[in-house]
Amino acid sequence: MPISRERFDSRPEDNDYKTALEFLKTHSDEAFEAREVAEIVYSSLPPTKTALENITRVFAVADILNRLVGKGLVDTRTLDGKTYYSIRRPRIKWVPAK
Repeated sequence: MPISRERFDSRPEDNDYKTALEFLKTHSDEAFEAREVAEIVYSSLPPTKTALENITRVFAVADILNRLVGKGLVDTRTLDGKTYYSIRRPRIKWVPAK
């Protein structure tokens, strides 16, 4: 189904990016799978009707999260075969006393 050029030129992923980042900031003491973040990012949309639609949303959010990892804003860890994402906490640099 065709879409308008205006819609094509819009960047909805920018909103998805902001939503994912704000969610992780708000829940800085927890780590989440991409699937869990996708549920938040797409909570304003109607539920998916097929498994393929759901997987597409999860992969889109995983891509966003991995870009945030690349920018140093988010940490990622794989534990027990599951990949988790959490907002990066500031690193405190230890300086020995003089």
